[in-house]
Amino acid sequence: MRCGNTVLGYKYAYYFGTRWIEVLDARDDRETMEKAGIGNLIFLEQLKLATQEGALVIDSKAGQYEHKRRVGGQTKPIQNFLLVRDSLFHGICLSINRAFVRLFHLLYYKLWYLYLAPKLGMRRKPLWNSWIKTNLFQ
Repeated sequence: MRCGNTVLGYKYAYYFGTRWIEVLDARDDRETMEKAGIGNLIFLEQLKLATQEGALVIDSKAGQYEHKRRVGGQTKPIQNFLLVRDSLFHGICLSINRAFVRLFHLLYYKLWYLYLAPKLGMRRKPLWNSWIKTNLFQ
């Protein structure tokens, strides 16, 4: 989506038959743009393009957002399957790893990113790659 020569945001998706699967979006994160609701406009433009292409299902990934509900979006449960070697050692390693990931999510994302940083008036920055990688399949 552009406004003149300024890129406001991008939204990438794969199209499989009648299913449109969103994989990446990026938008201008300046405070003035956040107030303008650029993310919502980009989503609506994607919706328009997907329906023109014949999409019957648009999967815009996990997350409950008002702009998705307003256009008739439904929240569906996500099922994760974790395959682990059947041994005590691997089970213990997995438990330790999962505990670390939960703690990292709680401290970094919930406490710092969503609560403390905004309260301290810090400008929202991109999420850390380490958090994204540990929460990719959570």
